Amino acid sequence: MLEIDKVTCSFGDVTAVKQANLTIQRGEMVGIIGRSGSGKSSLLRLINRLYTPQEGTIRWDGQTVSDLKGRELRAWRQRATIIFQDYNLIPRLDVLTNVLLGTLGRRPLAPVMFKQWPKELRAQAVLELDRLSMADTVFKRTQFLSGGQQQRIAIARAMLQEPEILLADEPVASLDPINAEIVMQSIADINASRGITVLVNLHSIDIARRYCRRVIGMNRGSIVFDGPVSDLTESAVAEIYRKRTQPCECSGDAVAQVQPVMPVATAVYA
Repeated sequence: MLEIDKVTCSFGDVTAVKQANLTIQRGEMVGIIGRSGSGKSSLLRLINRLYTPQEGTIRWDGQTVSDLKGRELRAWRQRATIIFQDYNLIPRLDVLTNVLLGTLGRRPLAPVMFKQWPKELRAQAVLELDRLSMADTVFKRTQFLSGGQQQRIAIARAMLQEPEILLADEPVASLDPINAEIVMQSIADINASRGITVLVNLHSIDIARRYCRRVIGMNRGSIVFDGPVSDLTESAVAEIYRKRTQPCECSGDAVAQVQPVMPVATAVYA
């Protein structure tokens, strides 16, 4: 169970997340909706600990993760992996290598620099790609693949980390409708078949209704809706997306962008 208790995160005078309280059961698939700058991305980054809260606590199965440091923090980011809208792949590398880089956090750097991967890991990577109908792209460079294909590669890389929580930050925002459906179905299948907890930020209310049983709505860094999809009425949607007359406090998503996931790998293979 994921517990978020009175979590607040600010960047200078900008409040990205304000007194957030959430309880997410293991195995749930939860959609998070709201206007741009409402704090959705910051909330996921707090859970993954790319951001650190100034107030409140985050716990997973009773373990407090909001104050982890060093090796324990790196281990947590493996367990609560995050995928992004812009994929964060290395374009000139082949698909298999990009997926294998998901294990970078638990492998020595020297073998990785020379692309030395154990056979067991290579087989696991191919299996993850096959589950996403991407096995035929193993040796292709990612730069030649479509956006939907690249997002599925990013999902395969995340699965190679063997996560307990999958955090998806606008995974279909830049995709056409057909590829958006393929990616969302892939994420839903992972949730259903493996019991992995999923939190996914979405711009589309329709996609949230079709793929998530529970929806969280955010406005100006605050959680203003939390309930089953059946309660997502027109009035609830209006409150989530209501435009405020005051200056927005919660554009922290744009204020403090943290380099995500793969900076070491990029340096090694650039």
